Amino acid sequence: MYIAQLITKNLSTGVILFTLVAYFLPSFFANCAFLTSYLLGFVMFAMALNLKSQDFIAIAKKPLLVILALILQYTIMPSLALAISYLYNLDSVFLIGMVLVGSCPGGTASNVLTYLAKGDVALSISITLISTLLSPFITPFLIKLLVGQIIYVDAYSMMIDIAKIIFLPIILGILCNKYFNKHIESLKIYIPMLSSLTIMFIIAIVVSLSVKNLKIDNLILIVAISSYIILALAISFIICYLIFKLDISYAKTISIETAVQNSGMAAILAINYFNPLSAIIAALFSVLQNVISSYIISYANKKKL
Repeated sequence: MYIAQLITKNLSTGVILFTLVAYFLPSFFANCAFLTSYLLGFVMFAMALNLKSQDFIAIAKKPLLVILALILQYTIMPSLALAISYLYNLDSVFLIGMVLVGSCPGGTASNVLTYLAKGDVALSISITLISTLLSPFITPFLIKLLVGQIIYVDAYSMMIDIAKIIFLPIILGILCNKYFNKHIESLKIYIPMLSSLTIMFIIAIVVSLSVKNLKIDNLILIVAISSYIILALAISFIICYLIFKLDISYAKTISIETAVQNSGMAAILAINYFNPLSAIIAALFSVLQNVISSYIISYANKKKL
């Protein structure tokens, strides 16, 4: 129990450790590349296992907040992806990676970060769920719109693949939760740990496929992605808190949901449809979104914001 909680709470540290292992010992993880879609499917299945009726009630109670969050996420993130890429003059292969990250739905790590930030966890789960369910339709459209002139985008095939990764595992998870709840209830405490380990493994695979092409001067990517995350958090928070005058707990929740992305999905799309090197953006984003968000949350908590 303690180990499970430790792994879940230290996702960023785990991702860094897996990244280092994959960097120095890439062959093992590279040979597991065929598993990426199944691994992400398991994360979706695990998320569905933890869904409760209250999560759907939360959507019905606060539909306007959910809609606002979805609009901000699917406009701010893809727009910033292009703006940051051009600002830092990133190569097209990295620009595609930025757009992939920006076009994907919210990541499950956002729920943990919202809890740490003293936000509305029920709202966070609702936003993650709805953005994930909408992603098979929105994500391919955004990618084709933003990078379709740079590289061919098979939006229809992408939509089908995302639907398989998203819908089937979630439906299976909901059914297992409904019909086998008594049998799996005692195992649910380990689900967040297994999800965290799975995300770490996906990122390690991405790094192993890109390690030969990584160079020291690619440190500019870290600066670009950090700017991306900080701006996404700041812009969405300002819109919610200062423009729409939302309660600060809602503003924090929506800003986290806007900036924290499903980098695993972005990595898989990069590997399956583009250049595996584009996936390194997702790997770096996965680490940095947790590190930066955790630091900002810690600072805000100290200041009692």
